[in-house]
Amino acid sequence: MIWSGVNPGPDGQQQRCQKGGITTTGYSLSSPQNCPNGRDHLNDPRITILNGTFVEHLPAIIHQIKLTQRKGRSIFFLDQFGYSDVPMSAIRTIFTTLDRAEVVLNFAIDSLLNYLQEASAGLQLYQQFGIDDRFISDWQQRKDEHMGRAITQRALMAHIHMNSGAKFFTPFMLWSRTDNRWMMLAHLSQHQAARDKMLNVHWQKQNSFTHIGQGGLFSLGYDTRLIESCDSLFSFSEIDKTALNRELVNALPSEVHRIMNDGQLEVSRLLAEIGNRTAGTNNDIFHVLAELTQTRELEVLSKKEKLKRPV
Repeated sequence: MIWSGVNPGPDGQQQRCQKGGITTTGYSLSSPQNCPNGRDHLNDPRITILNGTFVEHLPAIIHQIKLTQRKGRSIFFLDQFGYSDVPMSAIRTIFTTLDRAEVVLNFAIDSLLNYLQEASAGLQLYQQFGIDDRFISDWQQRKDEHMGRAITQRALMAHIHMNSGAKFFTPFMLWSRTDNRWMMLAHLSQHQAARDKMLNVHWQKQNSFTHIGQGGLFSLGYDTRLIESCDSLFSFSEIDKTALNRELVNALPSEVHRIMNDGQLEVSRLLAEIGNRTAGTNNDIFHVLAELTQTRELEVLSKKEKLKRPV
């Protein structure tokens, strides 16, 4: 497990001790003496402190992972303070060299939008996130509109996903009461099962994270339907679960027919196709599929291509 705290907060909160023999690699802390638990954990043999930037140490970290994990199984917690310390090229390197890697990225999405200027379109720092003259122009026009910020955030998320090299991108939003800004916590991976596990955590914890927009089937990028929506914040509550189920029941039949080939569709392919477009877990989708078989809108076949009876 890789823990990168490039720009830590005043309490040195980037340091973590992991149980079960998992090695956690942390990056330099500007004020480790401010850690609430003192500095005893710095002597933990499971933790290696590296002084320097994430990009500087990434090649050696990847090399070490390859020596110990044949398939590159690893989790990178990239807890940057803003949005400039984890370049997209580094994330692409992780996914092109480690098949089973996962990345949890902290990204100050509102800070980026607040500091955007016309000249930003010419800077590589912003270009790597898909920001160009048109993006900035659209943002300038929309930022004072109702849900204009949310629409632009979604567009930025789509660019980050596209440029990350990850197949699965699951973003969640956290509102900072002290800074009055939105932060994004995104989970990136190459495998649908990893995405599903992360999503299950959010449903189980029901913490302060939210998803902006409906939970059923959605698309990142500019989506003006958010302006018309009055229930734009999805908080993983029981009410949201009920709404999610209703939305999936209405949306899945047409989606299945759109994706299927020769009248059939493997469940694994369905999960891969819609994995980035729903707040529902695999079990949520299985539950809805079962409902749809009861109403005869869909039929489920066994591996031997025999019709399964509705449960």
